Amino acid sequence: MIAGGLGDDSNSKVSAYVGQVADDGGVTFTKGPDLGASRYHVSLAYSQGFVYAMGGLFQEVTGGMPTQKVVATIERAAFDGKTLSPWETVAPLPSPLTHHASLVYK
Repeated sequence: MIAGGLGDDSNSKVSAYVGQVADDGGVTFTKGPDLGASRYHVSLAYSQGFVYAMGGLFQEVTGGMPTQKVVATIERAAFDGKTLSPWETVAPLPSPLTHHASLVYK
């Protein structure tokens, strides 16, 4: 799964894609529902039927100058291994966070 990122215009994105790995190792991507909050350096984790998109960095470039904001946003989307449902906002992180990693245990 891929979510968020920076586009060619250097603005953060809301795009989400679900990848499927074929037996030959090739990967195909299907467009999923957009995140509700535009960001990159977002962390993804899967637990109990949901993918969570946590934190990240919002960026918008206007007149060649970037504006950035670290966010505390958490969104989740149900995922059955093939289909991603629309994202919904849940309780935020305790504080804004970017450039972080995630781990789910059990």
